[in-house]
Amino acid sequence: MRPSKNKAKPGESTRPRPKDRQQIQDCIKELRGIIPHGGKCSIDSLLDRTIRYMLFLRG
Repeated sequence: MRPSKNKAKPGESTRPRPKDRQQIQDCIKELRGIIPHGGKCSIDSLLDRTIRYMLFLRG
């Protein structure tokens, strides 16, 4: 039986490739510029603020 391609070998992780990681970081940076007071907070706080801000704009 062949091992699954998605399973990490011992000592390795299943992290996204650097290109994917850079794209995520670019999007986070853009969000920080759009969301009020988004510059100095964690990513989870930034996403929470983004949701609340979008609901505010929709409301």
